Amino acid sequence: MINQMKAILKANAMGVLATSSDTIPHCSSMAYITNDDGDRLFFVTRKETRKYRTIRQNPCVSFLVDTRMSHKDRQAIQALTVSGKCAMVTDMNTASRLLVEMAQQHPHLNEIMHHPDVAILEFRIESMQLLKGPVEQHVQQLNSSTDSLQETNDAMDIARRVIHD
Repeated sequence: MINQMKAILKANAMGVLATSSDTIPHCSSMAYITNDDGDRLFFVTRKETRKYRTIRQNPCVSFLVDTRMSHKDRQAIQALTVSGKCAMVTDMNTASRLLVEMAQQHPHLNEIMHHPDVAILEFRIESMQLLKGPVEQHVQQLNSSTDSLQETNDAMDIARRVIHD
């Protein structure tokens, strides 16, 4: 299941970033790139944005990627929510490499990437929740001590299996 979740992240380039500050939620449409392992996402933004200020106050974020654009059948739509912590990339070599990769994959963001106020954000994924259609759900939790993912299924998925078996 983890490979399917990572494949969704790697096959897409846009999603919705959810942040929260002082109990007020905020969502932003974001272009992103992934690392090779598919356990980190990278975004660019300007430091003057609400999302940047919010992440500096509260680094706990969620990000939603879905397949609705590639499926006409609503039963086949998959939605992947990843949760974790987001922070600014501070290493200049890493930031430069990421900007080059981001420019190749998202040339529409060139104005932001060349702005002196640009920030590159790294999102370290701690959990993944995949919804397959309206009922089936799978959750992956990151075990930070071993950096391995262990699958758990929620009660709805277990109930679905019992009903269909």
